Amino acid sequence: MSAIRNRFLIIGTDEAVEGELRDACDSVGMASATVEFAQGHRRGLELAISRQPRVILVQATQDLNAAKKLLSSLRESCPDSICVA
Repeated sequence: MSAIRNRFLIIGTDEAVEGELRDACDSVGMASATVEFAQGHRRGLELAISRQPRVILVQATQDLNAAKKLLSSLRESCPDSICVA
């Protein structure tokens, strides 16, 4: 990976997390960070592939198998991204 990108992607259902992450980035001097929110796994995977964020946050769901499948797809499609669930 060339330069570290301050680009974050949140995949989930709670849009409030986007604002919380923006506030956290601002508080540690990362005002230039890009934070995006994707509602649902399909849209999240599409955005991850097209944007290649540095960090991908996957919100917990009731369907653990779907979350595992999404994380596997993210690791394959975005090998330079850090995936956190």
